[in-house]
Amino acid sequence: MLYLYVFITVILINCAYLFLFLRFALSKSLNTTNKQNTLPVSVLVYVKNNAQHLENNLNAIIEQDYPNFELILINDDSSDESLEILEAFQLKYANFPILLSNVYGNETFWGSKKYALTLGIKRAKNEYLLFTDANCKPTSNQWIQEMAAGFQNNEHVVLGYSNYKKQKGFFNLILRFDTLLNAVHYLSFAYAKMTYMGVGKNLAYTSNVYYENRGFISHVKLPVGDDDLFVNEVATKKNTSLVWNKEAHIEIEPLKKWEDWLELRKNRAWTFRRYKTKHKVILGIYFLSSFLFWLGTIGAFFFLDWKIATGLIIFRLLLQYFSMGILAKKLNAKRLIIHLPWLELALMFLQLRTAIYYITKPANNWR
Repeated sequence: MLYLYVFITVILINCAYLFLFLRFALSKSLNTTNKQNTLPVSVLVYVKNNAQHLENNLNAIIEQDYPNFELILINDDSSDESLEILEAFQLKYANFPILLSNVYGNETFWGSKKYALTLGIKRAKNEYLLFTDANCKPTSNQWIQEMAAGFQNNEHVVLGYSNYKKQKGFFNLILRFDTLLNAVHYLSFAYAKMTYMGVGKNLAYTSNVYYENRGFISHVKLPVGDDDLFVNEVATKKNTSLVWNKEAHIEIEPLKKWEDWLELRKNRAWTFRRYKTKHKVILGIYFLSSFLFWLGTIGAFFFLDWKIATGLIIFRLLLQYFSMGILAKKLNAKRLIIHLPWLELALMFLQLRTAIYYITKPANNWR
């Protein structure tokens, strides 16, 4: 009987989060029909050894249907042909406001992305800043228009959505699924006025909120966190908006190696340490309840009547399919949902690996 009560409690806790996701899933998109929006925007593109797709992705930005934006290209000491491509691109569009910030390695800041972004931000002439990376491409020519609309009610932070380009193979599948789940989490919590992070591949904020926060100074020694840690610090219940319309999506060139993805997950563990305590508790409970649900599912068929066990498990899975299905469609990734729940199980083991890394790795030692 005790097992039944514990298992029900775990499911109820886990379902509370799924209902939170469902609340966001059933919400209406931001109204961006006001095409008179002409806020002056500075688009900042971070470049680090991205020569292969650089010109194609920049063309997608320069061709945006938006009347009032400048383009700031930040070359962070690239060792490939990125700088040459950027210089040629600048010459090609000599009549367009394009600024090129060429950053060389700086030992004081460990050549970090934050140092490069800081230099780029200081060159921006507009208050409204829109960020992406050189390995990213807007999926429509309305990207700037849609993201700029996020500022229409005097918000200072705008969270967008990005995911990896679809390719064949299991690695690409789990990469896109993981990114989708991450987006579902941070967008759903932000919709519930509990913003805890954003992703710099599609993120906007005002220069005022940047300078009021003294930029990235509180975590400048950490090589990562220019996006999620910054948003974790500056976002409030009233100053943040979400833009998830299909026209505002960003497509990312996929990673090729498992090692690169595992490195990203390790970085998440490092930035997670610096989140506000309430966010760490909320996210920790979600992971723990999900893990205990799957663990408890195994034991349920040994310690509970199979009819009761089946009913409880089906209820939780149906709620998950319903909420995640709507969200995946909203985020233009509905085909990923057919792979529930086995992809969730695979990610659960990887999250457990990340959690062990978080617990065992000394907090004061990055490497």
